[in-house]
Amino acid sequence: MILLPAMMLCGITRISAQHDEEDATHRKCGYHEYLHMLDEEDPGFPARREMIEMQMQQWLKDNPQVPGQSKVVYTIPVVVHILYYTSAQNIPYSRVTDQIDALNKDFRKLNTDVGNTPNAFKSKVADVEFQFCLAQRDPQGNWTNGVTRTQVTKSSYTINDDNLIKLTAQGGQNAWDANKYLNIWIVNLTGGVLGYTQPPGGPASKDGVVICYKYFGTNGATAPFNKGRTATHEIGHWFNLVHIWGDDNGACWGSDLVGDTPNQAVEFYGIPAFPQKDACTPDSPGVMFMNYMDYVDDAAMVMFTNGQKTRMISALNAYRSGLKTSDGCLPGVGIGEIPEVFDFTVYPNPAAGIFYLELMLNRSSDIGIVVTDPAGRQVYTRSQRVVSDLTEPLDLTHLSEGVYLLHLITKEQTLTKRIVIRKGY
Repeated sequence: MILLPAMMLCGITRISAQHDEEDATHRKCGYHEYLHMLDEEDPGFPARREMIEMQMQQWLKDNPQVPGQSKVVYTIPVVVHILYYTSAQNIPYSRVTDQIDALNKDFRKLNTDVGNTPNAFKSKVADVEFQFCLAQRDPQGNWTNGVTRTQVTKSSYTINDDNLIKLTAQGGQNAWDANKYLNIWIVNLTGGVLGYTQPPGGPASKDGVVICYKYFGTNGATAPFNKGRTATHEIGHWFNLVHIWGDDNGACWGSDLVGDTPNQAVEFYGIPAFPQKDACTPDSPGVMFMNYMDYVDDAAMVMFTNGQKTRMISALNAYRSGLKTSDGCLPGVGIGEIPEVFDFTVYPNPAAGIFYLELMLNRSSDIGIVVTDPAGRQVYTRSQRVVSDLTEPLDLTHLSEGVYLLHLITKEQTLTKRIVIRKGY
């Protein structure tokens, strides 16, 4: 029987969490809490994890040449579910696309800081050959921009609120088909958590990654976790990578099940100076703290290894093979017939006067923005050239409380949504 170390479900936590808005200072794993919860919900979960591990090892035996020689680039469709209570939590579309860009750089060895890898480890650095796209086709075949937005009634969540995050019936947002999409939920995680992942073997209805809104994306994310590496780390777990130190509390018997990473006693934090040695690896060149599966700050994480690449490819083929044939990255049905602007979202709504207008575009267009009061009088107008999807602030603080109509106008169409101004909201 294969005995697995504590693994996969990395909740990344801060050392002190006195209130919801306290920022993280370093990473710490919430693995045991989440694993215990999954074990209680489903007694068959541990056995399934062991079976998946055996299936991965069998796949590697049957395909020994594939990970290193196939040069196949796998494209992973991603859907991002944003659950927000405040406007700050409802992160803009640009943060989502920034995160996808960061993932593609990290997993393809295109990150500019990969050059910071110490010479002793440079030969181990892998181009994982995974790339990520925001879904363009939803499970029903309709066009999507790869983002769902749900206004929730909870201001914050913990790991124990997993069902409240991932199930629509409990106030969250259901996962899209986990055989075809990587689901990422963005929420205000508290209790010290930056993010956590369900590993292979858990229920399909909750399969995916959860990340605190503060640490998702790059521009606008909160330092020192503002290079998108929380998602890189968590998605590594989603493809069955283990923490690089094997979660054995310094005992040195644990393993990350990868052959080319040095044995490591415990996690590292912050931005360590190279080299670092410990009880498990006392000799040069020391431990590989700059690996994405350690707990250093984003600026210090720069690499996956060839062995980690092999493990992720085996997880993809042995357990997540549906991603290889997913149509999630293909444009949805009917996209050729839709006009320039086929939908837009206004949030928060109600608001005290500052709204955000998110446009979902098919092609560039001249946009007119008009707000009318209940009597039909124009109380706000603006025009601009739009060249891509964007999130645009709309300042209506000069208007009185009440109900208004927001009209988005192009040469082909006019779309209208009802908005509510409520002072002090």
